[in-house]
Amino acid sequence: MFNSGKFYIDNGFRIGISKQGRKWTTVIYLNGCRTKSRRVRNVKLRAPKCICGTRSYSTQEVAKRLLGTTLLGTERQMSETVRRLLNSVIQEAL
Repeated sequence: MFNSGKFYIDNGFRIGISKQGRKWTTVIYLNGCRTKSRRVRNVKLRAPKCICGTRSYSTQEVAKRLLGTTLLGTERQMSETVRRLLNSVIQEAL
């Protein structure tokens, strides 16, 4: 259900988590010091896929890092839906 890796989003390669849905695919990624999400229409050709040949990351590790603090020690800015999705990724592992 959840997939982690590097995705090409917002004109750059970013580490993130994608969640496949029936109509939409939600991609959660880090942009600067904010954790953002983007909905992409779930068409087979346009669904975000991981970049082949890159280092693989465990989904739970990526979710913990996205929920963590910035280098300055402050909390990351994110919406409630992003926070809920990341917590569900961590809870799924337990």
